[in-house]
Amino acid sequence: MEALTIYLGSRCNLNCAYCHREASEIESGVSDNLLDYVRGRSDIRIKFMGGEPTLYLKEIEKVVAAAPDAQYAVSTNGINLKQYLDFFRKHKFLICISYDGAEDDLRGFDPFTELINYPWIAVSCTLYHGNTNFQRIIKSFALKEKLIGRNLSFFPHIVHHTNSYNARYALTAEDYEDILRQYKECVGSFIADYKRGVINRRYIGLYTKLARAYRAEYEYGETYCVNRSLQKIDAQGSRFTCLYIRDDKLQKDSWQKRQAEFITNKFPGCRQCAVYKMCGGACVKSLAHDLECSFYKRLYSWFIGIYEANRALLDTLEVP
Repeated sequence: MEALTIYLGSRCNLNCAYCHREASEIESGVSDNLLDYVRGRSDIRIKFMGGEPTLYLKEIEKVVAAAPDAQYAVSTNGINLKQYLDFFRKHKFLICISYDGAEDDLRGFDPFTELINYPWIAVSCTLYHGNTNFQRIIKSFALKEKLIGRNLSFFPHIVHHTNSYNARYALTAEDYEDILRQYKECVGSFIADYKRGVINRRYIGLYTKLARAYRAEYEYGETYCVNRSLQKIDAQGSRFTCLYIRDDKLQKDSWQKRQAEFITNKFPGCRQCAVYKMCGGACVKSLAHDLECSFYKRLYSWFIGIYEANRALLDTLEVP
């Protein structure tokens, strides 16, 4: 099944201090060509991102009307969740809600304050300087579970230092060391529990993130953001090396060659890297790429070793 992520635009009703999106100069809505591409298809998973996608609900409605039998997901800060929950329920959207579990919330909005009667919810958690303590974040998730009446899986991703505005939240070398240590402790504990027949729900998101990377098998020129398994496009159907910073456009028939040239020129060490198949070059727009690179190289090398030492067991664990 094809996976397609559509970046609807950069408008947002929050302005998180660590965000690395850059404003769109022109936003003209979903193109007819894009609607024709998805029309009538049931063999496609479509995810909507922004900015804040619920500010573009009319565009979402156009896509859903064109492909009512497709599978859908949306990544949202949750401010408009109540307003559009019936629409999402009707079309069985997976709703990925942003929540960082931080003591000092940078978002300015808490999406988890009351019962949420909805069956398909995921959580996106950003790790940034000042918010890297796994156990404290997980404890915050546990407290929220009591309020909303459902489980929340800790599925973190790291902030990307891409401009002077989010520099103060960029992860330091010490932060990366601490995150690496916690990954090893938590995922090691998860695997030890699974050996005893127990699935530790607190750590399953951490394990799943690494297991997906282990199975990614990126070819040279593919990245996490642009690869064979996932098309990431804007509302006009254009491809870029990064949807948040749309300064490097890719052609549909030569995107992998173009990206391979880009990576070779900017990060020549990637070609010989033992974990490129898992990493895909890390964030190609990061101003702290060396730190990200070192972190992923050590994390993924460790995971390859522990996975292959327990392959017979871990191959039985289904990864969504």
